[in-house]
Amino acid sequence: MEKKLSENLVFDGKLIKVIERKVIVNENKETYREIVIHPGAVGIIPITNDKNLILVKQYRSPFEKELLEIPAGKLKKGEDPLVCAQRELMEETGFTGEFKKIGTFSTSPGFTNEIIHIFLCKNAYFISDEFKHEGEIEKVVKLTIEEAYNLLLKGDIEDLKTAFSISYIYENYKYI
Repeated sequence: MEKKLSENLVFDGKLIKVIERKVIVNENKETYREIVIHPGAVGIIPITNDKNLILVKQYRSPFEKELLEIPAGKLKKGEDPLVCAQRELMEETGFTGEFKKIGTFSTSPGFTNEIIHIFLCKNAYFISDEFKHEGEIEKVVKLTIEEAYNLLLKGDIEDLKTAFSISYIYENYKYI
């Protein structure tokens, strides 16, 4: 266990806050923790009637390249995760469907309190791209579950929420 002694706000941005926390560990040693405070997020695993997975290809500035990911987005303050998942899927892909929550997970508990709510969207179908945000999503990609799994095995999927989601679907799609 750790005992919190103090906290200082280091950064207060539009998306995150960073705090430095002074703690006591091992009953007598003082040390510091740098903690990223995040509002939480959702990730959506959209599966069409013909068992195709809908992914998005998006430029990610921290990595300076495009990554292939499940549709995802940040929760607004007080927003219900299901409402956020429905909104994000529509904004990023133009798809909707039947939503079912898979679980809630810590993204990187060593330095952030961010949690992500993962939803399955069964029977996903395209409605409209009128809600898409200009410049956010580069490309919507439709793959079979096997194609997506092979990309994961080759190392072409670098995003952990997407790797989890592809593995989950690959193991469970017979039951969906």
